[in-house]
Amino acid sequence: MNPDKRTLVLFAIPVGLVYIIWAIYMFSTASWALFQDDWYTTLTMIFGSVIAGASSEGVNFWLVCIAVMMLGAPFGAYVLAKINRTTIAYILYFIILAQFAAALLIIRPLGTLLTALEVTFIVGMMILFGLTYQSKRAAS
Repeated sequence: MNPDKRTLVLFAIPVGLVYIIWAIYMFSTASWALFQDDWYTTLTMIFGSVIAGASSEGVNFWLVCIAVMMLGAPFGAYVLAKINRTTIAYILYFIILAQFAAALLIIRPLGTLLTALEVTFIVGMMILFGLTYQSKRAAS
């Protein structure tokens, strides 16, 4: 399978799954009648997503980000090409940990939200470390 077809398939699978789940929900709850009264919402969402990118706010976000991306993306690709896979994984672990710590300091969650965040973070890190361990084991 050539890369273009593979990319299309990798994009089509999650999109198709979302539409299948949506259609099952619409049929099982008999919600198709909503389109009679709210058909314009679909058009608003389609045009809104296009226009939001062209709004002054969207353009301002683009103008701020494009300078960083034009310089940062090629430099990042060059640097990462020189580093081995395991080192990249550990760098990502550090960045994720720093990002999580900064979010905790800024948001200051309490109670159930804090517990949910901690559990999600710990499970995510276990998965990432597990994948790293599996790849090391497979390589040797």
